[in-house]
Amino acid sequence: MSEKLHIYGEQHRILRYGENPQQTPATHYRLTGNSHRLAIHNFQLLGNTNPGWVNTIDVHRAVETVVRIAAGFPKNFDWVPWICVIVKHGNVCGAAVGSRQADALFGAIAGDPADMFGGVVLTNFTLREEHVETLKTRLMFGGRRVLGGIIAPAIEEGAVELALRKDGKCFALANPALSSVGEQDLLEWGPVYRFILGGVLEQPQNTFLLDFTDPRLTFYGPEIPKELKVSLVIAQAVAWASNSNTTTLVRERQVIGNGVGQQGRGRSCKLAIERAAENLMSDERPNIVAATDSFFPQLDGPSALNSAGVSAIFATSGSVADERVIKFCTDSDISLVLIPDTVGRGFAAH
Repeated sequence: MSEKLHIYGEQHRILRYGENPQQTPATHYRLTGNSHRLAIHNFQLLGNTNPGWVNTIDVHRAVETVVRIAAGFPKNFDWVPWICVIVKHGNVCGAAVGSRQADALFGAIAGDPADMFGGVVLTNFTLREEHVETLKTRLMFGGRRVLGGIIAPAIEEGAVELALRKDGKCFALANPALSSVGEQDLLEWGPVYRFILGGVLEQPQNTFLLDFTDPRLTFYGPEIPKELKVSLVIAQAVAWASNSNTTTLVRERQVIGNGVGQQGRGRSCKLAIERAAENLMSDERPNIVAATDSFFPQLDGPSALNSAGVSAIFATSGSVADERVIKFCTDSDISLVLIPDTVGRGFAAH
């Protein structure tokens, strides 16, 4: 007898509309029996503004990203920082960590102050009025930034009011579990489904996390200092939660360029570099690291990253070009960390 898939759910929320305004009605259903504490239906809606379809996908992606970042830190550094993630149209456009909440906010904004306009902001700390004011005004140079939504463990009433837009389209969601996210949340994620015409695809969640003590890792080139390891953990988390092919650039604990959704890996590197060049506030580019969600099939990716001043790269191995990539990186004094593609590939959200 063939296996059968039964999916049961109940209506949770009528969405503002689907992917486009003409796609109405659109509905969020909660799956019967799903008890994950970060399930989107476990977030409390604050105020009267319903998120739409794209908003809800952005919330989902922001939750996955903050879980991956938070899970990587205890694995490598025995602490969890304050985290701010900004998602726009399903991918991170800003993310940063800090020992102070202000550092996480400032870093996430500086990563892409233009494209975060209308984006969804998620933190693992309570959002207060001064935080929302920062999100709306920092690096604006006149005027106030529009936010699509704010999500946090808790949000002060005044912060919700401040975030609201004149047209009432900014939503606010709260879930106390965001203050303690970690690896267990990723391990308990459950199956990942993708609807296709006439059917459903199912697979387990990709739970790979960068762990510098993993014996399956191979290291080439200069030894990696701790600060660059911190940035690599952030880069890997963001890249693995983004539409592949992706290459993510991080400098000093903040994402500075996320080259997502490219058909070629070299092109994803070049896009990340282009975005970083637009967002960096000076010509100085020290301590940049890169993570890419699979192997390099050619030298165009490493060559572009080297030209941009990248000091360390995390990628997978398994390409016919592996030996050439390793030689190029070591000759260029780039620290290269590889994990077999069969173990750690990060393709996501095709």
